[in-house]
Amino acid sequence: MIIKGKYNRSKFNNTVWYRIDYEQLEKLMPSDEFEELEDVNLTERASQIEAAEPVTVKASLTETTAKNTNHIKREEGAYDDYVQTLEAVFIARRNREMYPSASDLKHMYEVAKSEIPIETALSGLHEAFDHYVPKYSGDTIRAFAYIKQHLFYKHYVTSQRTLASQQTEKPISYASKKRVVRKELTPDWLRENEEAAPLAPAFKDDAHFEEEKKKLAESLRKLEQELKNN
Repeated sequence: MIIKGKYNRSKFNNTVWYRIDYEQLEKLMPSDEFEELEDVNLTERASQIEAAEPVTVKASLTETTAKNTNHIKREEGAYDDYVQTLEAVFIARRNREMYPSASDLKHMYEVAKSEIPIETALSGLHEAFDHYVPKYSGDTIRAFAYIKQHLFYKHYVTSQRTLASQQTEKPISYASKKRVVRKELTPDWLRENEEAAPLAPAFKDDAHFEEEKKKLAESLRKLEQELKNN
């Protein structure tokens, strides 16, 4: 009743297929029942094909494609003024009275969608033309892709410099550094003695101060005398 076999084209595909042996089934069933079974199979097969509804699928794909296209147009529409400004200056500097190609417009929109202001983009465009070194007679900038690379590189360098300047802090001078004393290295008994015994004053009273002052003056006088003798 059931026929089993491998009907795969690829040798590595080991899928096993099963089907009904209609010849054996016809021998076992009466002819009228077998014909009725065939009619049922054909009807079910036709209904399955109709259920696919290819027209609906096609309409759904078309609708989705239209939505995506409109979304892209709306996104690009926000940068039209930016791109038109770039386009006009690019044509003027290129000295070719021709409209930019589709590839040029694509690169212009990529610049417009970046964080490069229009003033910076125009300045970089002029800079690219001014500093371009021709390799042979008649060589010039023909595609906006060259301008885009120049603008992106310049924008990257500028942003990195700004970031570095923001992260760099002014070094602290040695004099302004506060010396940290690690108290945990000081013995407990020494710390207790230092806290208990206050420091003695340098001079006992005014008389002591005057006496020390006279001694210092005498020492300085003797030192000056020795220097003169030598």
